[in-house]
Amino acid sequence: MKAFRYQVTLNISKVELSVKFPCTLQVMWKRGLNKCLTRTKEKTRNIFIVNEVLTLDFNVGENTQKKTHLIALLNVDGQSKLAGVVNFNINETMPIEGQCALDLERSPDPNAKIYFTYQVLNLGETDLSESRASESFHQKTLADSFGFDKENLNQRILSQKKSSTQQLSNYEAMLTKELYEKSLKDLDQQKIKNTQLQDQITLLTNEKSNYTEELKKLKTQIIQLKNENEYLEEQFESQKQEIIKLKENVQQITQFQVQNEKLNHEIENYKIQNSILENKYQQTFKKAKQLEEKVEFSHFNKIERSTNTQFHEIPEYVEQNTTIAQLDDQVKEHTRKNDKLTYELQFTSNKLKTLEQELSQCKCQVVQYQTQSSQLKEQCNRFETENSKLKMLIKQLEQDLNNKDRVQSKSQTEYQKQVESLKDQLKQNSEKLEQVNEKYRSAKERIQKQNEIIEQQNDELTLQNLTFLKELQLIAKRQEQFGIV
Repeated sequence: MKAFRYQVTLNISKVELSVKFPCTLQVMWKRGLNKCLTRTKEKTRNIFIVNEVLTLDFNVGENTQKKTHLIALLNVDGQSKLAGVVNFNINETMPIEGQCALDLERSPDPNAKIYFTYQVLNLGETDLSESRASESFHQKTLADSFGFDKENLNQRILSQKKSSTQQLSNYEAMLTKELYEKSLKDLDQQKIKNTQLQDQITLLTNEKSNYTEELKKLKTQIIQLKNENEYLEEQFESQKQEIIKLKENVQQITQFQVQNEKLNHEIENYKIQNSILENKYQQTFKKAKQLEEKVEFSHFNKIERSTNTQFHEIPEYVEQNTTIAQLDDQVKEHTRKNDKLTYELQFTSNKLKTLEQELSQCKCQVVQYQTQSSQLKEQCNRFETENSKLKMLIKQLEQDLNNKDRVQSKSQTEYQKQVESLKDQLKQNSEKLEQVNEKYRSAKERIQKQNEIIEQQNDELTLQNLTFLKELQLIAKRQEQFGIV
């Protein structure tokens, strides 16, 4: 079968991959059982700088698809995780040399890419059947040289076949055991990771519940404070109304004080008038006494003169009688005025006592109103202070609530991102486990196919050996016929 042998060199420059956890990266180039791997590279702003050259030799037949794979592996905590795969056909890609930027499939970052350049060196044409022909020729030459017989050749063929079968069985058992152990190890690690992820999700859920409960408590506290504030505002308004009433009472007290001053002034006037009236009364009383004495004396004289001169009226006595009558009238008038002044004095005294009592009551009310006013002012000041404190506390609580809302929203977003990332990681791990199982199945199928191919090759080799033995026997017979020893 005709084929061409090539040497392909990949110069991998970088890998763009966005991951949110610390890790290193390696790139594997694989074709069949052949593979080569770069060194471990660190991340720099979601870019892994590789700058390494990988080289593989290929035998490519005509119209034969030869697939190759570039695999990006992440090393996290000593474990390898798939970061992306690029599959391409050598027959289709090799004629186009130069810079390549290919998307990584099955990657946690949908925008992940790998950048590389490659060169292809043609090593010439080769024939895949030459190895078999040279092997047959080599065996034939050995048979001619050493002259081994059919029995030895069959034993050697059987030994080679048995050895090949044993090697294949050992290789298959070793590969199966290795894949099985790796699958079990990956499965155990995946179970541990799943448990850790579930614990993290439970922890995040509990933290979210705690934040929710704390938020509810804060909201309840704010509602209570608002109710207390409304109650204090109502009391404050009530105290304001009382203060307004007190101010009105103070105005009334002021009016009472003005009236009191007027009454005091009137009382003073009444006292002055009373004093004047008392003086007048004393003077009038003295005059009345004097007049009474004069009247009595005149009346006595009049009686005597009337006794002496009953029938004669003297003008002097007539004038005295007239004067006495006038004095009697004056005494009566002064007595009447005195009685009136006495009544007015008594009335004024009673009114003065009443006004003094009212003034005393007004003073007591003024003192009470002033005391009550000062108490209400102090209470209002205290309410204003408490109201200010409550407003500041409510404002601070609202700010804390808003901050906690923002923090909770941010934390919830971050937790959601972490949960999504963990779910993606869980999905990737599940896919990786499925890939491992698929690789195990494909490796098992490939080993079975290789066993079938080897058995077929052994059968072909056995037929070739039998044909070779027949030819040797035919040559030996001809040598005997021609007498050649």
